[in-house]
Amino acid sequence: MLISEAILKMKEMCSPDESESHNGAACDGYSWSQTIADVDISVKVPKHVVKGKQIKVETTNRLVKVVAGDDCLLDGELTNRVKCEETIWSLVPGKCVQLHFEKCEERWWDGLLTTDGKIDVRQIDSTRSLYDYSESDEMRIREMVLHQERKTANHEPKAVEEMLKTAWDADGSPFKGTPYDPSKVNFQA
Repeated sequence: MLISEAILKMKEMCSPDESESHNGAACDGYSWSQTIADVDISVKVPKHVVKGKQIKVETTNRLVKVVAGDDCLLDGELTNRVKCEETIWSLVPGKCVQLHFEKCEERWWDGLLTTDGKIDVRQIDSTRSLYDYSESDEMRIREMVLHQERKTANHEPKAVEEMLKTAWDADGSPFKGTPYDPSKVNFQA
C-alpha cells in the first residue's frame, strides 16, 4: 500500500465503533481493522489533543503504546509481529490517532493485543482486491479469468444444442416425433 493511500484510509476512520473494525474489533477506547497484509488502529483522543506534539507513539515489532500528555491511551503487546519501520501514524485533531502497520506475515489475526478477546477468523471477509496482488500475480489471475471465459463461451453453443434436442421431442413441441433438424427453427429474437 502506498503511504498516501494509507494516510487517506487512516483519515476515513476515526471513531472506535463496529463500522470502523472491518475484520477486527471495537474495543474500549480504540478499534482495529485488518486486511491480510496490514492492520489499522484508531485510538480515541481527548478533544483538547489537536497537535501531533501532544501525542507520543512508541512501536516495536511486537509492542504499541500511544500516550497523550499523562494519559496512556493504548499500551500492549501485539498478537503478531509487524514491520515497525513501516509504521505510519497521524492525528485527526480532537478525535483520534490513526496507526497503520504492515504485518510481517500475511495472515489473519484473531486479536490485536494479547490481552484482547479473540475474534472468529472464520467470519472474516477474506476477499482481496485484484490490485492487492503483485503485478505478476495480477497478470496470471487475469489470464486465468480470460481462459475460463473462453472455455465457458466454447461450451455455451453445446449447451444450447443439448437444450434444443431435449425440447425438440418434449410434450407439446410442434416437432415431437420428427427427426431433429435445427434448420427448421428460426432463432430471431
